[in-house]
Amino acid sequence: MIARLFALLMLAVASPTSAQGGDFTIGDQHIQPADIVDARAIPDLEGPPVIMITFNDAGVGKLMAATRGGNTGLTIMVPVAIDGEKLTDLVTTEVRGDAVLTITARGRSIAQAEALAKRISGKDPVPEEFAE
Repeated sequence: MIARLFALLMLAVASPTSAQGGDFTIGDQHIQPADIVDARAIPDLEGPPVIMITFNDAGVGKLMAATRGGNTGLTIMVPVAIDGEKLTDLVTTEVRGDAVLTITARGRSIAQAEALAKRISGKDPVPEEFAE
């Protein structure tokens, strides 16, 4: 019994998604889990689910660095990827300095989008309401 519990504990600790997240990149910027306040999947009744990523100040700085080419007024496409898998292109004509980035989880169910959000942030979404 103790051996089984120990094996399960070791499996959970060794899991690649446990509190580390994947290699999330926007353009040439590597976004660390510490740069992300929250990432959550949101269903869309008219299309695929979306993932809303909320950055802290360091994350906003990396987003700005990734989109600096948009400062020319020309449209640029900045790849957004995790573990080398391209998720989408961020299309912009300006430097993006917003704290929230929303990407479409094309080809994914809501459950798959939730798992992807967790891979991006390395943690569960922040609860929407706190119990008193």
